[in-house]
Amino acid sequence: MNRAGRVMIGLAAAALISLSAGNTGCSRATAPSLLLITIDTLRADHLPAYGYHRPTAPQVDALAARGITMDQVVATIPETGPSLAALLTGRWPAALGMRGNGRPLEKEIPTLATILAGAGYDTAAFVSGFPLVARLCGLERGFDIYDDNMPDPRGMVANVQRFAPHTTDAALTWLKKKGQAPFFLWVHYYDVHGDYAPGAPYDSLFNDGPWGPRMATARIPAYQRHGDDTDAGGFIDRYDGEIRKVDDQVARLLDQLGIMGLTENTLVVITADHGESLTEHGYYFDHGNELYEPSLRVPLVMAGPGIPADGRRIAELARLPDLMPTLLELLGKPLPQGIAGVSFRDWWRPGAPPPAPREALSEARFQPYRALTPGGDVGPKLAARDKRYTFILRLQGPRFELYDRLRDPGETHNLFADPAWGPGLADLKTELAARLRRRLHTRGGGDPLATVFTPEVRQRLDGLAAPGASP
Repeated sequence: MNRAGRVMIGLAAAALISLSAGNTGCSRATAPSLLLITIDTLRADHLPAYGYHRPTAPQVDALAARGITMDQVVATIPETGPSLAALLTGRWPAALGMRGNGRPLEKEIPTLATILAGAGYDTAAFVSGFPLVARLCGLERGFDIYDDNMPDPRGMVANVQRFAPHTTDAALTWLKKKGQAPFFLWVHYYDVHGDYAPGAPYDSLFNDGPWGPRMATARIPAYQRHGDDTDAGGFIDRYDGEIRKVDDQVARLLDQLGIMGLTENTLVVITADHGESLTEHGYYFDHGNELYEPSLRVPLVMAGPGIPADGRRIAELARLPDLMPTLLELLGKPLPQGIAGVSFRDWWRPGAPPPAPREALSEARFQPYRALTPGGDVGPKLAARDKRYTFILRLQGPRFELYDRLRDPGETHNLFADPAWGPGLADLKTELAARLRRRLHTRGGGDPLATVFTPEVRQRLDGLAAPGASP
């Protein structure tokens, strides 16, 4: 080959390299971004998107209308630090060794932030509650900015927080200054967590007047008390006011995406770390000590690239650790080894096979400082849920509870304690307990084969619950 030919080939190769680099840069610039909004202590059924009668969250409603709403999403533990660690790592708190606030994540465990940072994303987190202070949770890894600036402790530790408008201000300052790279922005709001004191105008926005029940002051957690106020209705009014206050801050974030032309290419996810008991089971305005639905069922609303824009609802049961692999798949990133969460991206893809049944595993640690429910205990608890049944194992005793949520959505009728059902389920009680212990209660994450609600168990329970069936 003559010199002129070699020059032409060299120029062509250089052009291809340049074009390749340009394509890579373009791809990086147009890769979807991620805005993850987590709202502390937000139970799903206090949002209009989940059937609530008050307009507590119009922005969440609007997002749901252009995306999807997951109907049954279950938290792994009703505490902020370990629950959000499970969300960000795709692993159960037991496997993380995080069974309570104040136990930092081990440094070698990959997180959503470390993976996206490694893929060239700009990453930032703006958090608002004391459990997410970096030294207490270890979730700062992978974030270029981890802003946990909060007021000095005043009064009870549970009240140490940064209020939603200030958290939004900080997040927007970062967002307006960021470069062209795709971003992962995590914003965590703490306001809905007690004490419920949303301030004007939110403190009177939902005010239907006293409606009871009146509570004994001793039943109200110390950090929730407002003088001699013992009217449950007032507490719930203020809880709903806190939700609306945070929703208005969500509006500011979403509006800024629109101003910057980022809406169409940003995956927006709104969820919660856990719920809150609002008098159910005699458990007043608290969480952490019980594993009933009010404390564990959380909202999950998603919109953006890869999400159907038709406002559909997904009825299948999912767990917070399932969110991490789902987001990575939506963003086109590989999944790390060792995660327990399972992506649910295929649930809305045309032609995908029906999803396999999932069960949600949850736990509550020994809680000596938590208010007791009538007849309750502060000992550790484990729970398993599928789409229909809830099984709770109270390790102090032990004691056993089984609920059919299809017939008993309030989880008030313990089938094991029912004279008509209990004797026929006696052997199942110990079987479920043994499976749940094997499945969940080990540092290594448990035995993945020890499914609690096996097909045989479901068939047996469904047969007993059939109309006209004899226990």
